[in-house]
Amino acid sequence: YGLIKEVQKTARSGKMPILEMTDRRGKMNLSALVTALQPKKIIFLQPSGGLNESGRRRPNLTVAELPDFMDTGTFSVGQIRFLDCVLDLERTAKARRSYVIASPLNLLGELFTTRGTGTLIRRAAEFKTGKTFDAFSKPDLTRSLETAFEKTLRKSFFDTPLYAGFVEGEYRGGALFKEQAGLPYLSKFFVLREARGDGIARDIWDRACADIPSFLWRSRMGNPFNAWYMRKCDGMQRANNASGDWRIFWKGLDAPQISDAIAAAASAPDDFES
Repeated sequence: YGLIKEVQKTARSGKMPILEMTDRRGKMNLSALVTALQPKKIIFLQPSGGLNESGRRRPNLTVAELPDFMDTGTFSVGQIRFLDCVLDLERTAKARRSYVIASPLNLLGELFTTRGTGTLIRRAAEFKTGKTFDAFSKPDLTRSLETAFEKTLRKSFFDTPLYAGFVEGEYRGGALFKEQAGLPYLSKFFVLREARGDGIARDIWDRACADIPSFLWRSRMGNPFNAWYMRKCDGMQRANNASGDWRIFWKGLDAPQISDAIAAAASAPDDFES
């Protein structure tokens, strides 16, 4: 109905425009709206909610996984229509966007929290990698770290050599490894708030673990990410010192390495200003 410019104007003013899709003949289809509006996220609502795999909800899918996934399950007409639309849109998409299929009852959670109840579909993250900080933009990296942790990074942070770095292409998240006790030490694992819930943490973790199967890291006791770390680690030990109360995690280490690893992680310098 020629409302696209009006919709864009309303959205820029901070209001949420709602259109009633009264045309059933196909002119106002989802692909046409997405092409015109170029949204960053599309949420498709239907009573059955997210996609299931072997009777369990599949929380995340990458676009690359989608064709094989569609061949393995039985989906409703609405789900198939949406998944076909996702594949069609991604063939011509220039910007990164995410797609969610969820129940209408859970719409508020999908809009206003990072813990979705449906199925999120998005492109797998692309990474910048390197073994020195020169491989990355230090201003962008500093900005992302300070935004993610809401703290000021010490200027000396970049003085300690980097063991390996994996940073999402738009600096929305990453994993930075240094070295402690002769072992890879996950100095910083971060995801910007705007990207949380998009599956980037899983992509970063899987990419880092593929290259560095054995490493250690630490987290403050109050870190809300600790439950996720507990599912990923092979072991954990609490440690307390002048810099705080820590949980020391490790993955892939041999038993003789663990004691030195715990001591090294507990005494590692703080990377942020007090």
